[in-house]
Amino acid sequence: YQWGAAMGNYAPRTQLCELVLNNEYMGVYVMMERIKTNPGRVPINPLLYEDTVDNHLTGGYILKLDKTTAGGIIAWNSPYPPASPGNGTIGFQLHDPALDTLHPLQLAYIQSYVTAFENALAGANYTDPVQGYAPFIDVQSFIDFFLANEMTKNVDGYRISSFLYKQRFSEGGKLVAGPLWDFNIALGNANYCQGNTTSGWAKNFNSICGGAQLIPFWWNRLLSDSTFANLTHCRWLELRQGPLSDTVVMTTIDSLAAVLQGPAQRHFIRWPILGTYVWPNNFIGQTFAEEINYLKTWLSNRLAWLDANMVGTCDNLSMPEPQKEALRIFPNPSDHVLYLEGLEKPSCVRIYHATGALAASVRLSSYTSAISTESLPNGMYYLQVDGNPTLFKLLILHL
Repeated sequence: YQWGAAMGNYAPRTQLCELVLNNEYMGVYVMMERIKTNPGRVPINPLLYEDTVDNHLTGGYILKLDKTTAGGIIAWNSPYPPASPGNGTIGFQLHDPALDTLHPLQLAYIQSYVTAFENALAGANYTDPVQGYAPFIDVQSFIDFFLANEMTKNVDGYRISSFLYKQRFSEGGKLVAGPLWDFNIALGNANYCQGNTTSGWAKNFNSICGGAQLIPFWWNRLLSDSTFANLTHCRWLELRQGPLSDTVVMTTIDSLAAVLQGPAQRHFIRWPILGTYVWPNNFIGQTFAEEINYLKTWLSNRLAWLDANMVGTCDNLSMPEPQKEALRIFPNPSDHVLYLEGLEKPSCVRIYHATGALAASVRLSSYTSAISTESLPNGMYYLQVDGNPTLFKLLILHL
């Protein structure tokens, strides 16, 4: 979590502590923040039940990909199969607000937005900076999320305890990857599905092991875009020269190990597990020092492998200038409602039949608006916004 925060993103703050419960010493624990919408935590506005129109409808939402064994409820399934072969599905859960506190219009909106991102990413023009996936996501956050999970070779990465959040349009409005969560069986601490090796990609977990929790197709698709891959390479080089350099990473481990010297002795008296296998340990150290040495050796080798095998190429460390915000129109196909985000001013929106005849004309006063398409028969249409010469192809499909 310290490394995640050092990358410039919010990560839960942590504090090592020794716990005494009812006068009984219980050992060393990590006290940490929960992921929730709150000042100083996930940087989004709280979403109230009555926030069902305009800018307020667009955020904030915290989503996750996770198991349902702890009471999680799948809000909807992705229309796209996972990265690995098979018939599994990718289920999205609402973390904050919880699904049972969400207004139906809010659920319809966030589902439509995520599906629109997936449609754009799966589409033929997915690399286009306007018609592709880029207008829907915070690209930098997805790059950092990828690098954090790959640096640690997190066997739960991308598929379990994986969070996303959606900002209000006035705050950027995009889908952000993170915050980071659940790395207890990362960093070489898993003896299954190649979690112990320092080579290979965590994103390929399901190709190695399968499993019930599956990784979305997003990551392979994103990395097949040379722009995304090259930005990832540049970002990795930037981080390796700063917060993720060998010196900084090893100093972080050494400093925490020094803090734990006394507490570790008391902990392993309370829990005498040194030299004992505890699932899913790959390495079984006889001493605390051996465990620390294993971690440092494993991570040093992992960083070296990533240095040699990082996706893409990089000629310099500069990021491209942010592009002008693109107009987002979703869902497409549309059943009963169509959302438009990114209108710079009050505008007239016209929808034309494929023949060129005008099907509907709506005056919109907000930069985030919804248009009812219930009265339009199934078929192909074209949408045009005043001041924008582009004709957007639109499919109306009532289910």
